[in-house]
This record gives sequence, structure tokens and C-alpha cells, in this order.
Amino acid sequence: MTRDRRAAHLALGAVLVLALAGPAPSAQEPDRRQVVALPPAGQERVLGEMRAMLESVDAIVRALGTDDLAAAERAARAAGMAAAVDMDPGMQQRLPPAFLALGMQTHRAFDRLADELKAGPTTAEALRGLAGVTANCVACHAAWRFAPAAPSR
Repeated sequence: MTRDRRAAHLALGAVLVLALAGPAPSAQEPDRRQVVALPPAGQERVLGEMRAMLESVDAIVRALGTDDLAAAERAARAAGMAAAVDMDPGMQQRLPPAFLALGMQTHRAFDRLADELKAGPTTAEALRGLAGVTANCVACHAAWRFAPAAPSR
């Protein structure tokens, strides 16, 4: 891999980390994201799914850095719709419909990316496909935040 290409991959990784973290609210500026109130186990489950998606993004970037499209495809597929099949119905009822819709859209975007990677794109095409996935991650983290649910009586 050329030095320019390696630098581009490293820059993309840094951008992804910063984009997924989102802007930090300042002390004077309140956090205006919608609160999703879940019990601790529910929060951990949803956050675990998000971490799995981020691990897939990391694996995709690393695979693209070595021109291993098959590994990138596997990593994308791992975060696709197959990863969303065992959502607890009770948990689904606690989540905002728009949050759920964006989550499903993101899983489908990972599957689309996997399909694109299987077709043998250029690195630039693969990165554009990945940017479509991470745009959903950024949108989600910009719109919602988790807070503990009020104890039930």
C-alpha cells in the first residue's frame, strides 16, 4: 500500500472516531438530545449493539487498509440485519420509533455495504459506502442519549 493511501486510511479512522463521538456539549450549552430512558440492562444491550457496529466499522477500515475486500465484506455483514434479529419485543416498546427505524436502516446499510464490497469496488467507492453507514451513526448519536429509567412502582 502506498504511503498516501495509508495516510488516507489513518485520516479516515480519525474522522470516524471523532464523528461517532459527536460534539461535546459545552458547560453553557445544555444537551438537547432526546432522552431514551431504559433500565440498566436495556441500556447495556443497546450500547452493546452500538459497540458491535463500531467494531465492524473498525474491522472494515482495517480490511480496506490492506485491500482485503473479503474481510471488509464479512465485517460489514456481521453488523447487518442478521445482528438485529433477537431484539426483545419489550425493549422495542421502550425505544422511540424513530430510534428503532434508524437502527434498522443502519443494519440494512451494513448489508448494502457488504453487497457492494462483494462486487469488488475501488477503495474510494468502498469508503463512500462506509460513509453512508457512519452518517447514520452520527445522526443517532446527535439525536439521542441514554438515561436511567425511573424505577417502577
